[in-house]
Amino acid sequence: MEGQTKKRVTLTGVVTSEPEIRATLKGKHTATFNLTSNTRRGGTREHSHMIVAYNDAAIEIRNLARQRSLPKGAILTIDGYVEVKEWVQKSSGEKKYLSHIVIDRFIFGEPAQATLQLAA
Repeated sequence: MEGQTKKRVTLTGVVTSEPEIRATLKGKHTATFNLTSNTRRGGTREHSHMIVAYNDAAIEIRNLARQRSLPKGAILTIDGYVEVKEWVQKSSGEKKYLSHIVIDRFIFGEPAQATLQLAA
């Protein structure tokens, strides 16, 4: 990968896919799932985001998925950064891009709720 750009983001949205959990041979964990959010500037637009969690956050998501506490349709507020990876495909010389949100933490429900479960 040639370059990376990172911007902080906080989003509230609906989980639209079951989390996929992976572990490396070195014991590192990742969790990926999709989150859909809406913007209301000049009309409502729906946005789909690929969410990635590493290490402790991934383990917490794995545990919640096993308990069926993080199903499709759950409302989450996530805090993290947008990671855009850019590279040149060797076979065609074409520039390729991949973007996802790497989360530092998440909470269930809307951020204004008084009792929220926090995972780091």
